[in-house]
Order: sequence, then C-alpha cells, then structure tokens
Amino acid sequence: MITVNCPALPEQILESELFGYVKGAFTGADKDKDGLFLEAAGSTILLDEIADIPVSLQTKLLRVLQEKEIQPLGQTSTVKVDVRVLASTNQDLEAKIAKGEFREDLFYRLNVMTVTMPSLDEIQEDIPLLSLHFFNEFVQEYKRKGMELSPEALQCLERREWKGNVRELQNRLNRAVLLTPGTIITPKDLLSPEELAEDSSISKVGAEVSVCVHRLPYNEAKEEVMSAFATFYLEKALTVSGGNVSAAARASGLGRQSFQRLMQRFQIQSGSFRD
Repeated sequence: MITVNCPALPEQILESELFGYVKGAFTGADKDKDGLFLEAAGSTILLDEIADIPVSLQTKLLRVLQEKEIQPLGQTSTVKVDVRVLASTNQDLEAKIAKGEFREDLFYRLNVMTVTMPSLDEIQEDIPLLSLHFFNEFVQEYKRKGMELSPEALQCLERREWKGNVRELQNRLNRAVLLTPGTIITPKDLLSPEELAEDSSISKVGAEVSVCVHRLPYNEAKEEVMSAFATFYLEKALTVSGGNVSAAARASGLGRQSFQRLMQRFQIQSGSFRD
C-alpha cells in the first residue's frame, strides 16, 4: 500500500506526485516519471487527510475514480489504472461541502464504505495499551533502555481529555521519553506546568495527589484526595516521632488504636521510620 500525506505537499507538486509527468512537462522535468497511482497499480493507495486537497485537484481525482484512468502532466493521452483508493480525514466533509470546499460528487464516489474511528474518550480502556505501545517505540528510538512508565502516569493518561486523539497522546509520550531526566516517567513529566497548576496536583498541605483527578466522579475523586492526604499526614507524624506509634498518635490527637487502624488501612509500616 502507498500512503500519500495530502496536506504535506503544495498543489502542483501533489498533482505531479499522484499522476506523474512526461519529460518537458514543466521546468526541471528532464525525464518521464510514473505517479503514485501507477506505482500502486494492482494494490492500494491511501490518501491521508483528503479534505485538504484543493478543489482543482479534486476534479482530477474524481476522474480517476470514475474512469479508472489518469493523465500524467504534459501528456495528451490517458493511462488506465487498476488501484483501490482509501481516503482518511479528521474533518467534517459534509460541512466542507456546504462551504464549497469539497466536491459533493467526489464525496459520494469515495463514500462507498465508511469506517468511523472512535475518539480516545470513547475507548478510554484502550489508552493504557496504546500508551505502552508508543512508549516502547520511543524508548527504542531514543535508546533510553531501562526507562519505565509509572502506574500513576498511565492512570493520568487514561483520565486526560484528548482533543487531538491518538496523535496528541503519541506526542505527549514522545516528549516525555525524550525530555524526562530520570528513568521513571511520572504524571509531572507528561503535563506542562500550566496543566499541573490547573489540576492542582500538589495540595496546600504538601500532600501529592494524582493529577487528572477532576476527570473522576466526585466520590472517587474525594476518596483519592483524602487517601493522599491521610498517607502524607501519617507518614509525617511517624517521621517526626521516629517511628514511635504512641508518640505519633498523641501528637495527632488520636488514640493509639485509631492511629494503628489508619496505618493498616493505608499500608504504612512504622518500622520504615525508625533509625
């Protein structure tokens, strides 16, 4: 299959790339060149972001679909081609038709069978799998062996709103793998300073809570924030008391048994705070 990124090329270059040209067709055309439609003969050509093709070029593309033939630049005769055409876009083609920016007859020629890709918001359960796939790709590309994506980072990615869908997710991970100084990517490495401030990931008492918490239902978000606060508070009290549970309980205004129950609930061991 041959893939053509339509908006990446100016109109004149895109036309010559798709349909080819003969020697002398324009300045610099010193020999014949087959276009991508001829190269894809007997196979498939994918026109990526077809909504960005100029209207003048849409007319010539319509002829390919209707007559199954192309006319290279500078040639008076046509050439038959047998090729399957796939087209993709992230734009509303019917809206562009209404504005006169896309030919209606071309739309119906292309629209034999439509496959609508769901947004990431519709397939949140797939975000961790996609994230790990892109993460592993970039780790290999940038030779960052030993780098890990923390569970909290994966959780953050799953909760974010992805207006740019897969491409935005891919770019976030690309940047994180490239720029994270350590070997473990955390939520802070995935978000900009502005987004971190917006999510209020650091509470006023210093307890770090999961970013993207605002994407959770209220009760779940409350539980997560309270859990982060309680863990921070208990650990701080035990640090000050040197791991002495009775002293930490007194300083917290709690009974020893109540303090121990909280330690069990949040899986905190007093031995970790003793010298």
